[in-house]
Amino acid sequence: MRARANGAVLKRGKNFTAEVILPVSITPRIFRSAAAHLSSDLNGFLRSVGIALAVESCSNGVCPQPQSQLGDVLYAGPWNPVTAKPGYGYYQDFTVQISEYMPKGPAIFTLTHLCLLGVGWTSALSRIQERFGQDRLMESANAQQSWTCISLIGDGVRLEVMDFISFKLEYFNASKANVPHTPSVSPVPPVHQDHATGMDIERCKSIIALICKGTEASSLQGLDLKQIEFNDVSPREQEYIMNELDNFDQLAIRFTSFPDLNKITLTIPSFVHQAPINSIVSTLNQHICSIPHDATVVQVHIGTNTELQGESICSTPDITVTIETPDLNRATETLWVVECGFTQTRQQMMKKCERYITDHPTLCVLTMINLVEYPSLHTSLFYLLRHGPLTIGGNDLEFEMWITKPGEKIDLHNHDTMVYAVGSLHPKIDTGALDDILMKALGILRDWMVVAMDAVIKDEHQCDDGDDKVVDSHSQYRSNALAWSLLLEPLLWPVLSKAIAWDNDSPAPTKKLRRS
Repeated sequence: MRARANGAVLKRGKNFTAEVILPVSITPRIFRSAAAHLSSDLNGFLRSVGIALAVESCSNGVCPQPQSQLGDVLYAGPWNPVTAKPGYGYYQDFTVQISEYMPKGPAIFTLTHLCLLGVGWTSALSRIQERFGQDRLMESANAQQSWTCISLIGDGVRLEVMDFISFKLEYFNASKANVPHTPSVSPVPPVHQDHATGMDIERCKSIIALICKGTEASSLQGLDLKQIEFNDVSPREQEYIMNELDNFDQLAIRFTSFPDLNKITLTIPSFVHQAPINSIVSTLNQHICSIPHDATVVQVHIGTNTELQGESICSTPDITVTIETPDLNRATETLWVVECGFTQTRQQMMKKCERYITDHPTLCVLTMINLVEYPSLHTSLFYLLRHGPLTIGGNDLEFEMWITKPGEKIDLHNHDTMVYAVGSLHPKIDTGALDDILMKALGILRDWMVVAMDAVIKDEHQCDDGDDKVVDSHSQYRSNALAWSLLLEPLLWPVLSKAIAWDNDSPAPTKKLRRS
């Protein structure tokens, strides 16, 4: 975002027109992906942008930094842009008045914008008015995660990337439970055990009410909330809460239960979080369907946001691949789990995945996606980019994949290249290693399907009324499956690159990713 005010002469007491423009060439790539889930003209996204225009005198020879003070705020409100010609971008003209009391001399013209994806413009307006109120100070002390927030001084002379949007929703404020970077423990009434039921029903209802109040507005869907925890919730209370929440249709939450820890957690996923998931599902479907098998007797299901229950964790992975044989009296087996970490840290995902492995012995492939939009405010990369061009670098879509060795479980601490690969789609690093593991993972799925076919054939042989033609058909499927191989390169990375709309035209880094 930039304001065309470079070298402009601002006259005290007079109006000044600034054009706030977001060129197509520098539109944050992650929003291009998110926009696909909204209306074609980006109205849903653009109405989620609030901006502040301000001017600050440099009469003393020193221009202040914008992190602490904007100066005289000339406008604070929504940004409702229009498009001019293809390739130009989105823009809106703002006519503001310069105070007649402003000192003579040089000044900096500051544009700051708040991007709240998935929130109506009225919410963006209320938040920007809150940020730039009477004291005109940004609440940097309460900084949380933001979208790509840019403050431009002098039309790109200097660039400041600021991380200052606080995703503190009204119901969290009302309950005095903020949403910091680390998981917060939401306050609930004290425990008063009901000895008849073994549960504190009133406390459970309070938790349910808190969850429903925070997610009842459709405008909250798409917000990136950090993980919220409720502690001291017994397994019976957890079951009660989850059953009650099933009665609500519009709850945009992810619910995770830890029975042995007496803890439940919840997050609200965002459009960005969902961006890679559909493409991965489509690619897996294409590959699995290419494996010869009789889908009436061996069924491989690829579920998204499907509840996965276990003894130590009940959660909702982003993708779950399962296999079942309807004609046999066998439980559905979980083969592959994918967790996306836009609303979770890598450590949180690792803890969940360790429990998946414990609860589901058949789990043979595990994928973790760590999606980061731009460098953190406190990283060295941030300071290298802060004075650079208008394009914000540092977007990252990192994949980690594990597969099992025959007869063993997945070991998350085993980084042997035979069973583990890590790489990044943007920037493009080590995707060849990921391709190798992906091919092995698909081969493992093929082997499971062959084993299932063997079980069906054996069952047909044991049945008194077994049909030889059916057995021959299953045997042929089995032979074809064993001979199956992918002749083409894996389609996952090209499909994902197109879906995420992240350009890979920059030279690939020579370094490799390694886990410590």
